[in-house]
Amino acid sequence: MPPKTIQVSGLSVKALERIIGKSNRDCEVLNRVRPLALAMIRRRHRKLNIPAEVLIGETVTV
Repeated sequence: MPPKTIQVSGLSVKALERIIGKSNRDCEVLNRVRPLALAMIRRRHRKLNIPAEVLIGETVTV
């Protein structure tokens, strides 16, 4: 199975890490093990222009 990837237009990996961080908690969020914290939602909404409604919505387990 190929690794999961995130596509963010115009951002390098380092730029994305500055926004979302490299912590274990962020890895757990990206792997859908842990929900987004309010501060994470605000940061992603502000820096990546992701609608807050999308970030707040119910998590769908894949």
